[in-house]
Amino acid sequence: MAHAAPAHTQGLIPNQFQQTWTRLVLIIFGAAYIWLHGSLFANYQTLCLSAVSIYIVWQLYTLIDIPRRPLSTTRFLISPVLDALLIAIGIILDNGQNSGIFLFYFVMIMSNGVRFGNPMLLYSQALALLSYLFTCAFTFLNPHLSLDMPLLLLQVLSLLLLPYYIYVISKHAKASFNAKKQAQNMSFGMLDRSPAPIFTFQKNVGDVPRITYANTAMQHIYRDDLTTLIGEQVDIIALMEDGNEVIKACQNSLLDFHNKPSQFYIRARNANHQKLQLMGQTSSLHLQGKTVGICFLVDITQSEAVHSSMEKNMHESHVSTLIAGIAHDFRNILTSIIGSAEVMQFTIKDQSISDQLGLIIAAGERGSDMVSNILSQNMPAADSNPTDNQAIYQSLTSMINLLRIQLPAHIQLQLDIEKGLPSARINLTQLEQILMNLIKNATESMHNPGRIDIQLRADFHHALAKKHLPALNIYIQDEGKGIAPEDMHEITKPFWTSRSQEGGTGLGLTMVQRIVHNSGGELDVQSTLGKGTQISITIPPAGSNQDHLNKTSKSEPCTTNKAPNKHTKNMLPWHILLVDDSSVVLRIHQSLLERMGHKVTTAESAESALEIYQSSIKNKTDVFDLMVTDFQMGGMDGLDLTKFIRKHSSHLPILMVTAYGDAEKLQQCQEFHINILSKPTSYKKLAAEIIKLQ
Repeated sequence: MAHAAPAHTQGLIPNQFQQTWTRLVLIIFGAAYIWLHGSLFANYQTLCLSAVSIYIVWQLYTLIDIPRRPLSTTRFLISPVLDALLIAIGIILDNGQNSGIFLFYFVMIMSNGVRFGNPMLLYSQALALLSYLFTCAFTFLNPHLSLDMPLLLLQVLSLLLLPYYIYVISKHAKASFNAKKQAQNMSFGMLDRSPAPIFTFQKNVGDVPRITYANTAMQHIYRDDLTTLIGEQVDIIALMEDGNEVIKACQNSLLDFHNKPSQFYIRARNANHQKLQLMGQTSSLHLQGKTVGICFLVDITQSEAVHSSMEKNMHESHVSTLIAGIAHDFRNILTSIIGSAEVMQFTIKDQSISDQLGLIIAAGERGSDMVSNILSQNMPAADSNPTDNQAIYQSLTSMINLLRIQLPAHIQLQLDIEKGLPSARINLTQLEQILMNLIKNATESMHNPGRIDIQLRADFHHALAKKHLPALNIYIQDEGKGIAPEDMHEITKPFWTSRSQEGGTGLGLTMVQRIVHNSGGELDVQSTLGKGTQISITIPPAGSNQDHLNKTSKSEPCTTNKAPNKHTKNMLPWHILLVDDSSVVLRIHQSLLERMGHKVTTAESAESALEIYQSSIKNKTDVFDLMVTDFQMGGMDGLDLTKFIRKHSSHLPILMVTAYGDAEKLQQCQEFHINILSKPTSYKKLAAEIIKLQ
């Protein structure tokens, strides 16, 4: 009764079958060669045929025995002996030393050594030497053959050295392969232990990449069992409406030879069917001769919820009668956000976290600019620095992606921006305000599954276009419930809303109309009740060649403060009296100033600051080099504090930081030689003002 081989030896069977069949083929060709070419074959024909027959019978037995005993010690010991004996007979019959059959010794040694390791290599090498010395002894005693001693020495050395040399090379190659494999295993081990959801993907025959690996953290964001994820298309991780975003990013990574990361924002559902908002980044790498994509996912649901809450508060603050009061507090909040993010950037070493903090700072700066724009509702100055088209495209795409993941799951949002948008009389902040308000209105009107389409195009044929200067057209279409004909004349009136019970303020379209009107543009609204609404906005081209579409806000773009000292290279360390009635802002400004190398004394009110200053004058110790004070504070304000200090010192530099204040009082600042810095402040702005004063 035949017995199956143990499971752990099953992997040896195919290799041994291959080696046995190779031996059978070689013995047949070798025997034919000796029959045709061997000079002594006729003299030893019986011996030769007997040896070949025995060898063939042994190999046939081996084929039968391999499945039962892949690790047979007897077979491993006998097979090389028969190999060496048959090669020796072949050399003798084929003119002795000069026979080409000598090369079969190397085949025997290397095949056994590579397949079965170092012991079999040494065993085969010893058998080869013994059998070859036997052939040499036979050649020496045979009067018909002659022995070439130099050739003998060369052949013996080759049998000793060449297999060893090949063995050393193969050993190093194997070590290198094992090290590479170990490094890859360690990499996947690190991915398995990573708290961030990660998956890998490869290109599929149908051009849609498929998932090949998912780490354990993916279970937090995937709705089903992880075992069902392998082999699926990459869009399975997202809601159906956002699946194309994942496919597009993964395809771009596999096709991009420069390996630039692709970023996307999607909505998903976890195992508890909760809607998630995810940010993903894909890239590619070459692994074992294949291009493999890798995707890192970040759950930004909570952060986007906070962002949405802040955005809602900002929209509600559009009521004109409340703007002045809100501006001061809002800018103080932005100062805290931007300052905290900058202080964290100074200590964070992780570049990805630092980049995310940079986005927070940029968002804070943009929020400040939006407040300024609402306060003034004026067009930007003609000499503002223009934003290039690539920056416009990236900024709007990023904003729309963030808005997309905040939408309900049943709404699909599509953005189509024409490359090379024309210069127009509108800036980037105003354009973002228009899009956010229109998308918000469209979303609130859609209670059933549908899509919102947004297009930005150059319009050469509109009446507002000039010769060779096209107008900018913004078109948005939704599949919502539409507007009743009798309400069409009401929609742009302040505070009118058909959704007052749902929290509508009636200010969104009013703000859009005001921006369009101030730019000299046109607003056209078409709607069919029960089918949806189409809004077309046309903005005229810029009035001169120096005007450009989407001018940047007055604040400078935020950069990662990995090297803050570059802004304070020529700054002298000063003793600074810092005054602010907001404890949070006070701590932030203190951290920024101390980061610059200054000594800082703080006061939470103008009255406390005055006492500290008078004490320093009286004791003539710790004299201050600069006072940095808030303008609007409870009780005595910054201007009143300055008036008292100017009675004692007319030369002390004073920097007043303000969010929003009494215009008449601010005009007096010049009289008292006060430098003004608007909130929210940043490390770079604050450092630049202090260097000016020095």
